[in-house]
Order: sequence, then structure tokens, then C-alpha cells
Amino acid sequence: MTILANVGVPMIFIHWPLMVCALVPVIVVEALLIRRWLSLSVREAFVGVGKANLFSTLLGVPLAWLAMFALEFAVMLPLGVAADKWKWDLDGPVWQALAFLFSIAWLAPAEGYLHWMVPAAVGLLLVPCFYLSVILERRSCTRTWSTADPARVRRGVFAANLASYALLFILACGWAGFELATKGPRVDRAQAGQIPPANARPGTPHAKGEVEQLRRALGNIQSYLADLEGRLRISTAQTWSHEASAAQHALGNIRIEIGTLKQGSQSVGNLESWLADLEGKLQGASAENWSQNASAAQHIVGNVRLELQTLSRSLQAVSDEQ
Repeated sequence: MTILANVGVPMIFIHWPLMVCALVPVIVVEALLIRRWLSLSVREAFVGVGKANLFSTLLGVPLAWLAMFALEFAVMLPLGVAADKWKWDLDGPVWQALAFLFSIAWLAPAEGYLHWMVPAAVGLLLVPCFYLSVILERRSCTRTWSTADPARVRRGVFAANLASYALLFILACGWAGFELATKGPRVDRAQAGQIPPANARPGTPHAKGEVEQLRRALGNIQSYLADLEGRLRISTAQTWSHEASAAQHALGNIRIEIGTLKQGSQSVGNLESWLADLEGKLQGASAENWSQNASAAQHIVGNVRLELQTLSRSLQAVSDEQ
């Protein structure tokens, strides 16, 4: 999971094997129900239901995942581009909930939350799988039980699938609930790269050490920004070529410190966006456009400082709780 967390989690590699593992108990449940409803023999029920479920599992599950992945791509990609262009704040709970619902096919690399996001995504993926399974299994069963009333077969297949998928959904909810109850909504990594105990609380040595590490990172970023600001103030179009290398080095150090903040699960999306704009202004500066670019760079540095103040207040609130 740690490796996949760097690029996200393609749920097809988790959801599909789980559905294959559930194939036998699902066949048993559905066959017993349909045999009772349609007055079939044991052999007829198990052969028809087994063939239909094998077909829907091998074909329907990946098709349902592909449909959800296409929906995720169609919604999240334009939303991300628009958010970057117009500086939307997508860190609110409503946006985060919508982003999760549209991203269940390929989960975002939110490593501290994947312990419950994976089972939650498994449960939500059952919804498109259910409808596609009903469509595929109805076609298969009406052909297998050609002497039975097609309308009764369709109703029976729908009801049997509703029962089996409800059971699977309850199991997925239980899995997600167990992860939340035992580990909490977020699992923080210790400084050594290990996961702290699930019952860790703010005020333990681990939590205090993490806050101190994040404070040092904030202090380092402030120092690098001060150096960068000074170079922007004293440099001119003629001297910028000499100062550019040192300024770029300062930006590189800032990015390293931002990596430390991200390891502490701090939200640094706005900070990274402003730094990307700042790098663009500095890299594009020349004798012809220096005045315009330097002014814009100074404005961006001010915005970066505002973001740092927000992060500093958040850390102070955590420290006060301890």
C-alpha cells in the first residue's frame, strides 16, 4: 500500500480479486433464493446462477470499474485544471467528499487515509457492479432457463442480486468501520517512517516531535524567503543574471522543506501553487521584462508568507491542545 500511495490506488487490483473470492458464497446464496422463487431443481439453479455469476464477475466487474474510471477522468481532470487556473480552494469537506465519490476507481495518494478509503471505495464500487451484473445475468439466465417465464426470471435475478450485493455492501461497511474504529480517520507516519500506534494522542512524544519538526520547516522556509526577498529588492535587470542562481537555490530549499510539511499531512496545495508561479516569474526574467516580473514575484512572495502564517496558526493550535 505504501508504494501505491505515491501514485494513488487503482481499485481494480483490489476490488476485482475480492469479487472473485466472493464468487462461491454469492452463487450459493443466489442459487438457493432463485431455486425457491422459480421452482427449479438444485442442479438447474446452481448451473444457471453459477454460469451467470462467472460471466458477470469476469466481464461485468472490470466494465463497471472502467465506467467509473472514465467518469472520474471526465470530472476530476477539468475540475483540477479549473481550480489551478482560478485558484479555487478545494480543501473544504464538501469538495473532499465529492472528490472521493468521483475518485473511487483510482484513489488519490492520500496515504494517511487509505486504511479506510480502500474499503469505502470497495463498498461504493458495488453500486455500478450491481446494475451491470443484473443486466448481464438476466440475459444469461433467461437463455439457460428458457422454459421458465422470462418476466419471473428477470425479477428473480434482480432480487437475488439485491440480496447478495446488500450482504457484500454490509461487509464492506463493516471493514471500513473496523479500520476507522481501530486506527481513527488518519494514520500519521512517525519521523522514522513507521506508523504510530492507533491510540496515539496529541501530547505524546511522537506528536510533540512532529510538531517541532514542522515548526523547524516553517522557520527554514521563512529564512529562505527572506533571503529571496532581499535579492529581489537589490537586484536590477543588469545584476539579475548574477542573483538568479542563488534565488533558484533558495526556491529548491523551500521545496525540500515543503516536503517535510507534506509528510506531516499538512495542506500545502496553495503554497505549492504560489511557488510554481514564483518560479515561472524568476525563470522568465530578463533585461526587457525585469521590472514587471520582479514586481509580480514580490507579490507572490507576500502570498506565500500569508500561507505560511496560516500553517503556523494551525501548528500553534495543535501545540495548545497538547
